[in-house]
Amino acid sequence: DAGECVNRRPSHGRDVVSDEPVPDGIPSVCGDPAEGVAWQPDVNTMRGICRVKCGRSFLYNAKIFVNGLMVSSRFSAELSQALDYLIILITIKGRIKSHDVSRCFTDAVKQSVLSVLQEHQTTSGEIGLTFCTYVYHSLVHPRYLTTPWSRDLHASLRIHTRMRMLRPAQKHKAPWQVRLTQLFNFEGIWSQLNSAFLEIIESELGMNTEAMAQRLSRIRDVTQQNREMLREVYERQLMFSEERAQRKIAEKALRTARLQSKRAAIAERCARTKARASERRERRAMIREEARQRHLSIFERSLQRWNRNSLAFEDRLARLWRRRQRSDQERQARNEQRWVRCICRFATRWERGEERRRLCEARRQAGIERAAERAVERAAEREAMVVARRELEVARQKRAERWQRMNRRDI
Repeated sequence: DAGECVNRRPSHGRDVVSDEPVPDGIPSVCGDPAEGVAWQPDVNTMRGICRVKCGRSFLYNAKIFVNGLMVSSRFSAELSQALDYLIILITIKGRIKSHDVSRCFTDAVKQSVLSVLQEHQTTSGEIGLTFCTYVYHSLVHPRYLTTPWSRDLHASLRIHTRMRMLRPAQKHKAPWQVRLTQLFNFEGIWSQLNSAFLEIIESELGMNTEAMAQRLSRIRDVTQQNREMLREVYERQLMFSEERAQRKIAEKALRTARLQSKRAAIAERCARTKARASERRERRAMIREEARQRHLSIFERSLQRWNRNSLAFEDRLARLWRRRQRSDQERQARNEQRWVRCICRFATRWERGEERRRLCEARRQAGIERAAERAVERAAEREAMVVARRELEVARQKRAERWQRMNRRDI
């Protein structure tokens, strides 16, 4: 069944896929994917390998996914051959990712497939390469829309290029308001998506679109319950947002009323404060005036007292001046005697210092002479020790020679 659409997320190498191409001569056991029938799952398979149960035996094939493009190999009864196919497909995938697929994905796929097949000395017909394109759209979540399998690489790449316009414009998850708008406009969006998908299949593959249209309608019916559930969730979110907006408006009005009452209370309090401040200023002005009168009277009394004290101070200075004139001569004589005593003490200290320096120099010369004598004595001792060591070595050698001579084998 090569014309079916995927009704679930594409499997990366598991047995829960329903979009596998059934090989010739093998009875189909997958059923109708739009009705939820899948192949028997098997969790013991590896990534990239799909196993299909056919009667009492199993068939294996390899599959890779690259940027919305699925590449599959032929079915084989031998797992080892499927693994060889998987190695080739993984090499193709790595070669594609090594290119700048954001600019020239079509050229990258063509070059990678041709180069890898030439390196492994095989052809597309020998390994049974088939291609299809899958597109995800939030309106048919969790289903995927997949084109029929085709062995024509160029046609599959043209389909892949044209299928890009069917993908959502945004790269990240859209907000719930946008998704609710899409759900309200589902009929128009789905009609555009359906017509564009069928037009691409008919123009590129030249296939009859009646079966594909029936499968798309079944996918729409299968995903209807999920859309209704999402619509209910988004409507609850919309109601909650509106209730929250109403609560915010009520809270804002309450805050405005409280602010106005606070402003009125503040204005009244400011008026009372200004009245009390004016009363305090008048009382303080009267208190300052009384204090100024008291300070003036005190200043007059202190001025009179200052005049009396200044006259007494002038009299005392005159007496001190006369007394100082009498004592100047006595002070000068005492200073002269003090300088004479200082000079005598300085001369005595200088003589004592000279005597100490002479004694230190004499002691230093005596120490130098003693050190020289000790150096001469140590040199003589070292020479005597060297001579004694040489004599001892000579005696030791003579004793060794005499021992060897006395212990000869011929005696």
